[in-house]
Amino acid sequence: GSGPGGRILSTDVPAAGVEKPAVVAAAPVTQGDLPAGVVRKRMSGMRKAIARNLTLSKTTIPHWYISSRINAGAMMSFYKSQKAKAGCSVNDVIVLACAKAIMEFPAMHSRVEGETVIEFPGANIGVAVGMDEGLVVPVVMNAERLTLAQLGMETKRLANQARAGKIENMG
Repeated sequence: GSGPGGRILSTDVPAAGVEKPAVVAAAPVTQGDLPAGVVRKRMSGMRKAIARNLTLSKTTIPHWYISSRINAGAMMSFYKSQKAKAGCSVNDVIVLACAKAIMEFPAMHSRVEGETVIEFPGANIGVAVGMDEGLVVPVVMNAERLTLAQLGMETKRLANQARAGKIENMG
């Protein structure tokens, strides 16, 4: 659609009885069809693993998205009061809040296996780390058990290890 975020607006829907021309699917792009200036590169082993894991995640795990506007003033005040003593980032505050919220709802830390539900005892949260080879997502294990200072140290440690090529708990 032509609306915000690709939403379909009433103006996107043709008036009753008015036909739009059919959309023809584009033919698959082959090596010879690439426009001038396009560069094709082999993926590194890490990049292949990232693509494989993200594709597996997206195709095998139900995803849902929520969008909402909030007043983050209280959170930002809390962050500013804790930044110096906890050595945390805004992201750490959000991860900790998510971990605490996840633990309030058992369905959020469980999965279905056959005819049973497996409920995990902790909130393991992936933290995206951008790298030259792509995006990796090391996981902070049992984030709900950490203080804000511990969480700040752990996310920094995981990000530094990922950038050094030592990825653990990768989601």
